[in-house]
Amino acid sequence: MDIYNVSVQGNVTQQAGIFTDSTAISGLTGGVILCTGNYSAILSANISDSINTSGPNGLATLSDGDIDLLAGGAANMDQIIVEFNVKANGNLLSIEYVFASDEYPENVCSSEADVFGITISGVGVTGPYSGNAALMTVTQNNLPLGLNSVNNGTAGMFANGACQGGSFANTSEYNENTSGAMEDYGWEIIR
Repeated sequence: MDIYNVSVQGNVTQQAGIFTDSTAISGLTGGVILCTGNYSAILSANISDSINTSGPNGLATLSDGDIDLLAGGAANMDQIIVEFNVKANGNLLSIEYVFASDEYPENVCSSEADVFGITISGVGVTGPYSGNAALMTVTQNNLPLGLNSVNNGTAGMFANGACQGGSFANTSEYNENTSGAMEDYGWEIIR
């Protein structure tokens, strides 16, 4: 596989990094971290209900139409966007990922909910995203992947009715961080 035309929008020094984790607490032993805050806090122990490593100054104004569409009108600040082209050596492309959030569980069904998306475009692909792209990161009931669609099945203390229909149907995809070994409170299963 060849990867080319890589572009990153956001603060790469704070919002992106490489990690290794021999314990594989999230299900992965290594890879790339992309986050809305400072990635260095993610693999540390969860010592606070309100750790705030908000993205660097100015990122709240970064906007991408595809992310806005995924968020469904919810506030989406401190975005990091990575775009690249892939030339596959076959007819199958597999990407393992984990969607994790420190916003669990208090912001489930709030209008400030984290979202994650991988879109794909190319010959024979149609969808509502830029370049006629289709969304590849969806839940079992075809909702965009995010805090309001994969959760423990309970609205959080900051809920304000922002959940979509079927928002509590994906509890089997949610893993709660009961060990405290990483900062994020929950994550979605690896695809």
